[in-house]
Amino acid sequence: MKLDKIPERLDPSLDLEQIRDECLELTKKRAYYSAGAAVIPVPFMDVVIDVGILSQLIPEINARFGLSPEQISVYDPKTRQIHWQELRKRGVEFSGLVVARTAVKKSLNNVAAKVMIKQVTK
Repeated sequence: MKLDKIPERLDPSLDLEQIRDECLELTKKRAYYSAGAAVIPVPFMDVVIDVGILSQLIPEINARFGLSPEQISVYDPKTRQIHWQELRKRGVEFSGLVVARTAVKKSLNNVAAKVMIKQVTK
């Protein structure tokens, strides 16, 4: 890991507790938006909204704490590549889980429909 971009000391004028509380409130507010989006029954819409919220929220929190993007990306390319590979692997596992659940639900719905049709025709 590369540690030359980490700041040597924090800005003494920052009130870290106050910033932390503000960021916590901001995060809670965005979580309510995310929960509201999850109620809408459009497939993957909640995931898209969560990604959008996080892509705005994380840089905003970093800026409030006075961190620049150069200070945050302290990993060397090899370590960063390992992180991306792990994230990619988990993404594939998650999408496989979603596809499998959808297939099982469709199969069960088909079986239930067939059973109901048999009962009605009797």
